[in-house]
Formats: sequence, C-alpha cells, structure tokens
Amino acid sequence: MDACSAVRPEDAGLTEADVEAFAGLSGTAAQVAFLSRCRNRRLESLHAEQEKLEHLDYLIYMLKKSENA
Repeated sequence: MDACSAVRPEDAGLTEADVEAFAGLSGTAAQVAFLSRCRNRRLESLHAEQEKLEHLDYLIYMLKKSENA
C-alpha cells in the first residue's frame, strides 16, 4: 500500500477540485508542494478559529468578572 492510498482525500480535508488538481501533477516534488500549500491553508484557518475562541473566552471572562463585581 502506498502512502497516498493509506489516507482518504476527504479525511485530509481535500476537496474534489483538490483531488483532481493533485491527480494532474507529475512528480513527487510537485505533489509535496501542493499538499504543503493545502496544509498551510488549513493551518491558517485553524489559527483564525483559535483566535475566535480566545475572543469568546475573553468575553465570557469579562461577563463573569462584571457579574461578581
């Protein structure tokens, strides 16, 4: 079993368009670069969501703090 068949594309967050683009690439270097770009986009999205959670946590903290004041 090769590395690409061990993980389903949708489990890695790839869209149908991503899968088609990946399939059209020739050479390992191009495939690695493509997947690295996909990973970076996913990480940026994760960081944005993490920041939103931090803002929500702060709002909760401030509400609780003002309730106890």
